[in-house]
Amino acid sequence: MTPRISRRAFLGVTGLITGAAAIPGLTPARVLAQSEKPGGLLCVSVTFGLSTINPIMHISGAEWMATKWMYNNLTRLNAKREPVPDLAESWSAGDGARVWTFKLRQGVRFHHGRELVAEDVVATFTTLLDPKTASPYRGEVGPVDRVEALDKSTVRFTMKSPFSVFPAIAAVPNARIVAREGLADMKALASREFGTGPFKLKEFVPGDRVVVDRFADHVENAAQSLGADRHHDRIAGIDDLGAAHQPVRGVHRDRAHGILAEMLCHFEDQRAAAVIDVQRV
Repeated sequence: MTPRISRRAFLGVTGLITGAAAIPGLTPARVLAQSEKPGGLLCVSVTFGLSTINPIMHISGAEWMATKWMYNNLTRLNAKREPVPDLAESWSAGDGARVWTFKLRQGVRFHHGRELVAEDVVATFTTLLDPKTASPYRGEVGPVDRVEALDKSTVRFTMKSPFSVFPAIAAVPNARIVAREGLADMKALASREFGTGPFKLKEFVPGDRVVVDRFADHVENAAQSLGADRHHDRIAGIDDLGAAHQPVRGVHRDRAHGILAEMLCHFEDQRAAAVIDVQRV
């Protein structure tokens, strides 16, 4: 069973909290191959489960990473953990931060060809907030009372109470925007994608791998949150959960995310590998 992660861990992965508070007890490390270069295939090892690519229902760090390749949020967080434009080009608050109005970026298209419109944002948040959907992190998007499309490119959120951090919260993984037609079958959405992200789905095998290809028509600004990853032509995320405590010597991986501290010894004899980030508890 894929492990559930706490609220603080959830916010830690999204960048809203960092350091010792992030992913308590997991002490993940990020290992990067020194030979990693732009272009071609980037092969990423993940170790905390890859069972769905439905952004409204996913719960693991591996799943959040995969949907980040294929989807966008209204906002994203920069290096200073400040909200900056993603699918929304601007936003404003009203009524003491009880009302938030977002203007969508023009010319953004989903991978299947249709243009992003405000109704897609409304449909995504309506589905996410519906108790019948049973989204694991439904409560993390704040006290949203109502979502409305004012026109093709304008969305208004009305809160139950003042909520000044909503632009930052809009960047959390389960608030990735899904084309409204993709929300009609939530079961199918577990293995299909209806996103606008820098990469589009090529193959998904639950519990094994997800492979994505570069989306030529993505909006460049919306890809900035991926850093250098956006320059690759294809990314393959390999679920190594089943072999989490087995040696990985001889198995090609360009990068590994979520490596437990006790697994780092498996990389110590690989001179082409370097640990570039460790979160301690």
